[in-house]
Amino acid sequence: MLTAILDDEGPRVRKLLKADPGLATRLIDGDGLYQAKIVHWIYAGDTALHLAAAGHRVELVQLLLAAGRTQTPQQIIVKVAHYITPRMAT
Repeated sequence: MLTAILDDEGPRVRKLLKADPGLATRLIDGDGLYQAKIVHWIYAGDTALHLAAAGHRVELVQLLLAAGRTQTPQQIIVKVAHYITPRMAT
């Protein structure tokens, strides 16, 4: 998904989201600096939406937002809290 966003490939992002809508809200595991095509730090707990927005990929942002609407804000908050809490304990 992240490679498709970097390459600004709307049809590929659409195909990936159709196969797995959860990609829109899946949390990224590790930190990393993207320096090609989009220059942006991605942090653990970010989503593909962060990268798409940083790269001003408007069409891709819209696709990700639409796909992510299958989850309520409360579900997303619980997912983020579940992901972040163990990391804060260290």
